Formats: sequence, structure tokens, C-alpha cells
Amino acid sequence: MRDVPVLVERCSAPSVDVVEKVFRELSLERELKRAERVVVKLNLCGFRGWETGATSDPRFVRAVVEYIRRAAPDKPVYLAEADATNARASLLFKWLGFEKLAEEAGASVLNLSKGESVEVDVGYGPYGRLRVSKALLDGSFIVNLAKLKTHIITYITCSLKNVFGALYHWRKIDYHRRLDEAIVAANLAVRCGVHIVDGIIAHEGEKGPLYGRPVKLGVVVAGVEPASVDAVCARIAGFKPGRIRHIRLASEAGLGQLSPSVLGDAPRGGLEFSTLNQVAFKFAQEVRSLFSSRR
Repeated sequence: MRDVPVLVERCSAPSVDVVEKVFRELSLERELKRAERVVVKLNLCGFRGWETGATSDPRFVRAVVEYIRRAAPDKPVYLAEADATNARASLLFKWLGFEKLAEEAGASVLNLSKGESVEVDVGYGPYGRLRVSKALLDGSFIVNLAKLKTHIITYITCSLKNVFGALYHWRKIDYHRRLDEAIVAANLAVRCGVHIVDGIIAHEGEKGPLYGRPVKLGVVVAGVEPASVDAVCARIAGFKPGRIRHIRLASEAGLGQLSPSVLGDAPRGGLEFSTLNQVAFKFAQEVRSLFSSRR
């Protein structure tokens, strides 16, 4: 497997300059201009403001759209999210301000659980085919704009799991019996042009990915291979990537490396996870084991 580097950029706030550096360092400008449209996959997993670190930072989203408008002014831009078990994208767009942001920035919001969809052959584990929005295929350049967060079941949630959130089926909990495999299958079905993980305000603790604690980590991690990006994010968060099952499986499936080369300087210190509420964590693991035993 070829070594595709991952960019790590230290910054205190989102900016167009940071986004421009990502596209320049990863040589993505030409691919962006060849696309028919640009889809920015947000991370809107619940009714939590961006300052909590749990959902997309509108400042970063605006910077991405502004860069695209400069680099490829003729391309339509969509801010996208799918419905989830306990959340509806259309309400989140409105409540979290992304409907207004899209209007101001000359973009549109897109519910990935509505409209035309297609089944994509993946043939991975128990998932032979997965249904995705047609907007994610057919000439789209997808910017997977994820957050860097801890997760009570998957340890961390970054680029790989944010793509899982793009699946058309709204009851994401239906995939939880084989969640790691579902995450990998989703990334085989939906191929993004770039994965950008916003860790400027990360999210840590025993209640991640939605009700943990915000932490000013001041870092952006980006690359074209999601497993490589998440492996770097895992190390930043204080984990060994090979011990996080969905990252390991994704690497084995050809979606990146566990030890990619890094452009830039990753911060040290990690996120608080070793001091999790152990009762809650053990309970989550036992529930996961119960599901696994019923495969």
C-alpha cells in the first residue's frame, strides 16, 4: 500500500487559509474543479451547539464554502447531513443555523435521507449492498468535514464514522450490531474527495460523542484516506489506532494505513478517556458484546 501523507495543522480558529492549505498540500485543486458539484458532509448528530465540540463549527463550514467559491466558482455547493435514529437533518439545519448559513454563502442544504437514492454494492462483512443518496455519487466531490470526538462505544468518532452517518437509512441504530463493519462498508460505498477533521474544539469524556466536554485542542487533521486520517486522530486523542476496531478493519480493507506519514506537528496530551466513568463504559461494552453474540 502506498504511503499517502496526512496533514496536521495547528490553529486556534477556522479560516479560509487553513482550508486552502489542505487542498494545496494534498494536491486536490484539480480534482475539485473537475467535479460537477461539491457536497460538504457535516456532523450534526444532535441539538448541540458548535461550542460544545459535538457538532460542526459554522465558522469552519463557512470557510470551506468560501474557499470552494474562490477555487471553483461555477460549482454548486451543498451542506449535507442524513437523518439519524434520534435526529432529523432538516430540523438540525434550521435549529443549528446551517439553513441560514447556506443561504448567505450561496450554498444549499441537502438531506441525504431524502430524494433519489441508489444501492451500492460493497460486499463487506454482512453488508452486501448499502443505500446512499444519489447526490453522493455521479461526479460529486465530497468534503467529509468531521469532528474529533470520543465515543463511548467506538472510542473515537472522526472521518470514518462521519461517512457512516451519511447512509440513507435513518435508523442508524439498526447497524449497531455490526457497527465496526457498517462503518467500513459505508466508506467503501461513499468515496470522499477529502477528509477534514476539525479538532480546534474537540469533544472528550464519558458522554461523547454528544454530551461530553469541549476541549480546545487547536488542530485540524486532513487527508484523502479515512483510515490514515483517523489513525492520526486516534494518536492525538491518546489511543493506539490498531486497538480501535473500525480503524483497523478500515485499514485492512484498503482505506488507509495505521502508521501514515504526517505533514505537520501533531499536538500531544490526548483527550480524557482513561478516566471515563468505568461503569458506563463497561455497560456499553457489554451491550455491544451482547449484540455481537447474536450475529
